[in-house]
Amino acid sequence: MAFQQTLSRPVEIEGVGLHTGRLCRLRMLPAAAGGGLSFLCDGETIPAQPEFVVSTRRATVLGKNGRQVSTVEHLLAALNGLGLQNLSLEVEGPEIPVLDGSAAGFVKKIREAGKRRLASAAAIRQLSAPVWVGEKESLLLALPSPTLRLTYLGSFPGLGFHMRSLKISPGVFVEEIAPARTFALREEVEGLLAQGFGKGGTMDNVVILEERGPSVPLRFPDEPVRHKLLDLLGDLALLGEGLQAHIIAIRSGHRLNLELVKRILAIEG
Repeated sequence: MAFQQTLSRPVEIEGVGLHTGRLCRLRMLPAAAGGGLSFLCDGETIPAQPEFVVSTRRATVLGKNGRQVSTVEHLLAALNGLGLQNLSLEVEGPEIPVLDGSAAGFVKKIREAGKRRLASAAAIRQLSAPVWVGEKESLLLALPSPTLRLTYLGSFPGLGFHMRSLKISPGVFVEEIAPARTFALREEVEGLLAQGFGKGGTMDNVVILEERGPSVPLRFPDEPVRHKLLDLLGDLALLGEGLQAHIIAIRSGHRLNLELVKRILAIEG
């Protein structure tokens, strides 16, 4: 039997937000069994649940009663990948700190604090039949499976086609997914900045992709694919429970990830 887990002690992290460029602070506090994951923003508690997603444009944004917190996916990926289900996440500022653009910084702090097992069993969702969502050239297919496996297929400027398929466990997440940094296409950068995105982006936290090659050396030959797996795992945390499924993603992003979460909850109950 898998048990619910939380942190052994509070964790504090500070840094700039990827899109606003503003200083942000995060405090992760242990919560009791059944408490789930929730964000506390300016006195408002925002559960990490799909009905509170207010935007998926370039990031997953949660909101309630006029309060919002942006770019939650890297943090949620770290919590999901390490099996933490119950935390109160206090946020000062409009975003979660971007750190180096990956989930490695969150993993480091969580492992330093340690995890605490709770007395209640962890809820694990098993699929009874395939579930899928798609649009144009993008597709997400979730198949029944005894474990959680994520597969991503996509093409990227200067890197070509890549596919990565990983059976998810805390060890695999830490070594194979967490270090993968966020990225942007060179042709998108000017437009994103004009629209108010990426103000906190630097060569230290964003990999720029173009036909002549990436802006900085990659941590993995297929780092962008692995970051897509990271984002997917973060968005899957919105299910509020563990998942046993093989998810095959083709050119998917936050919006389609959210649609898959909603479809699973609607079909599977």
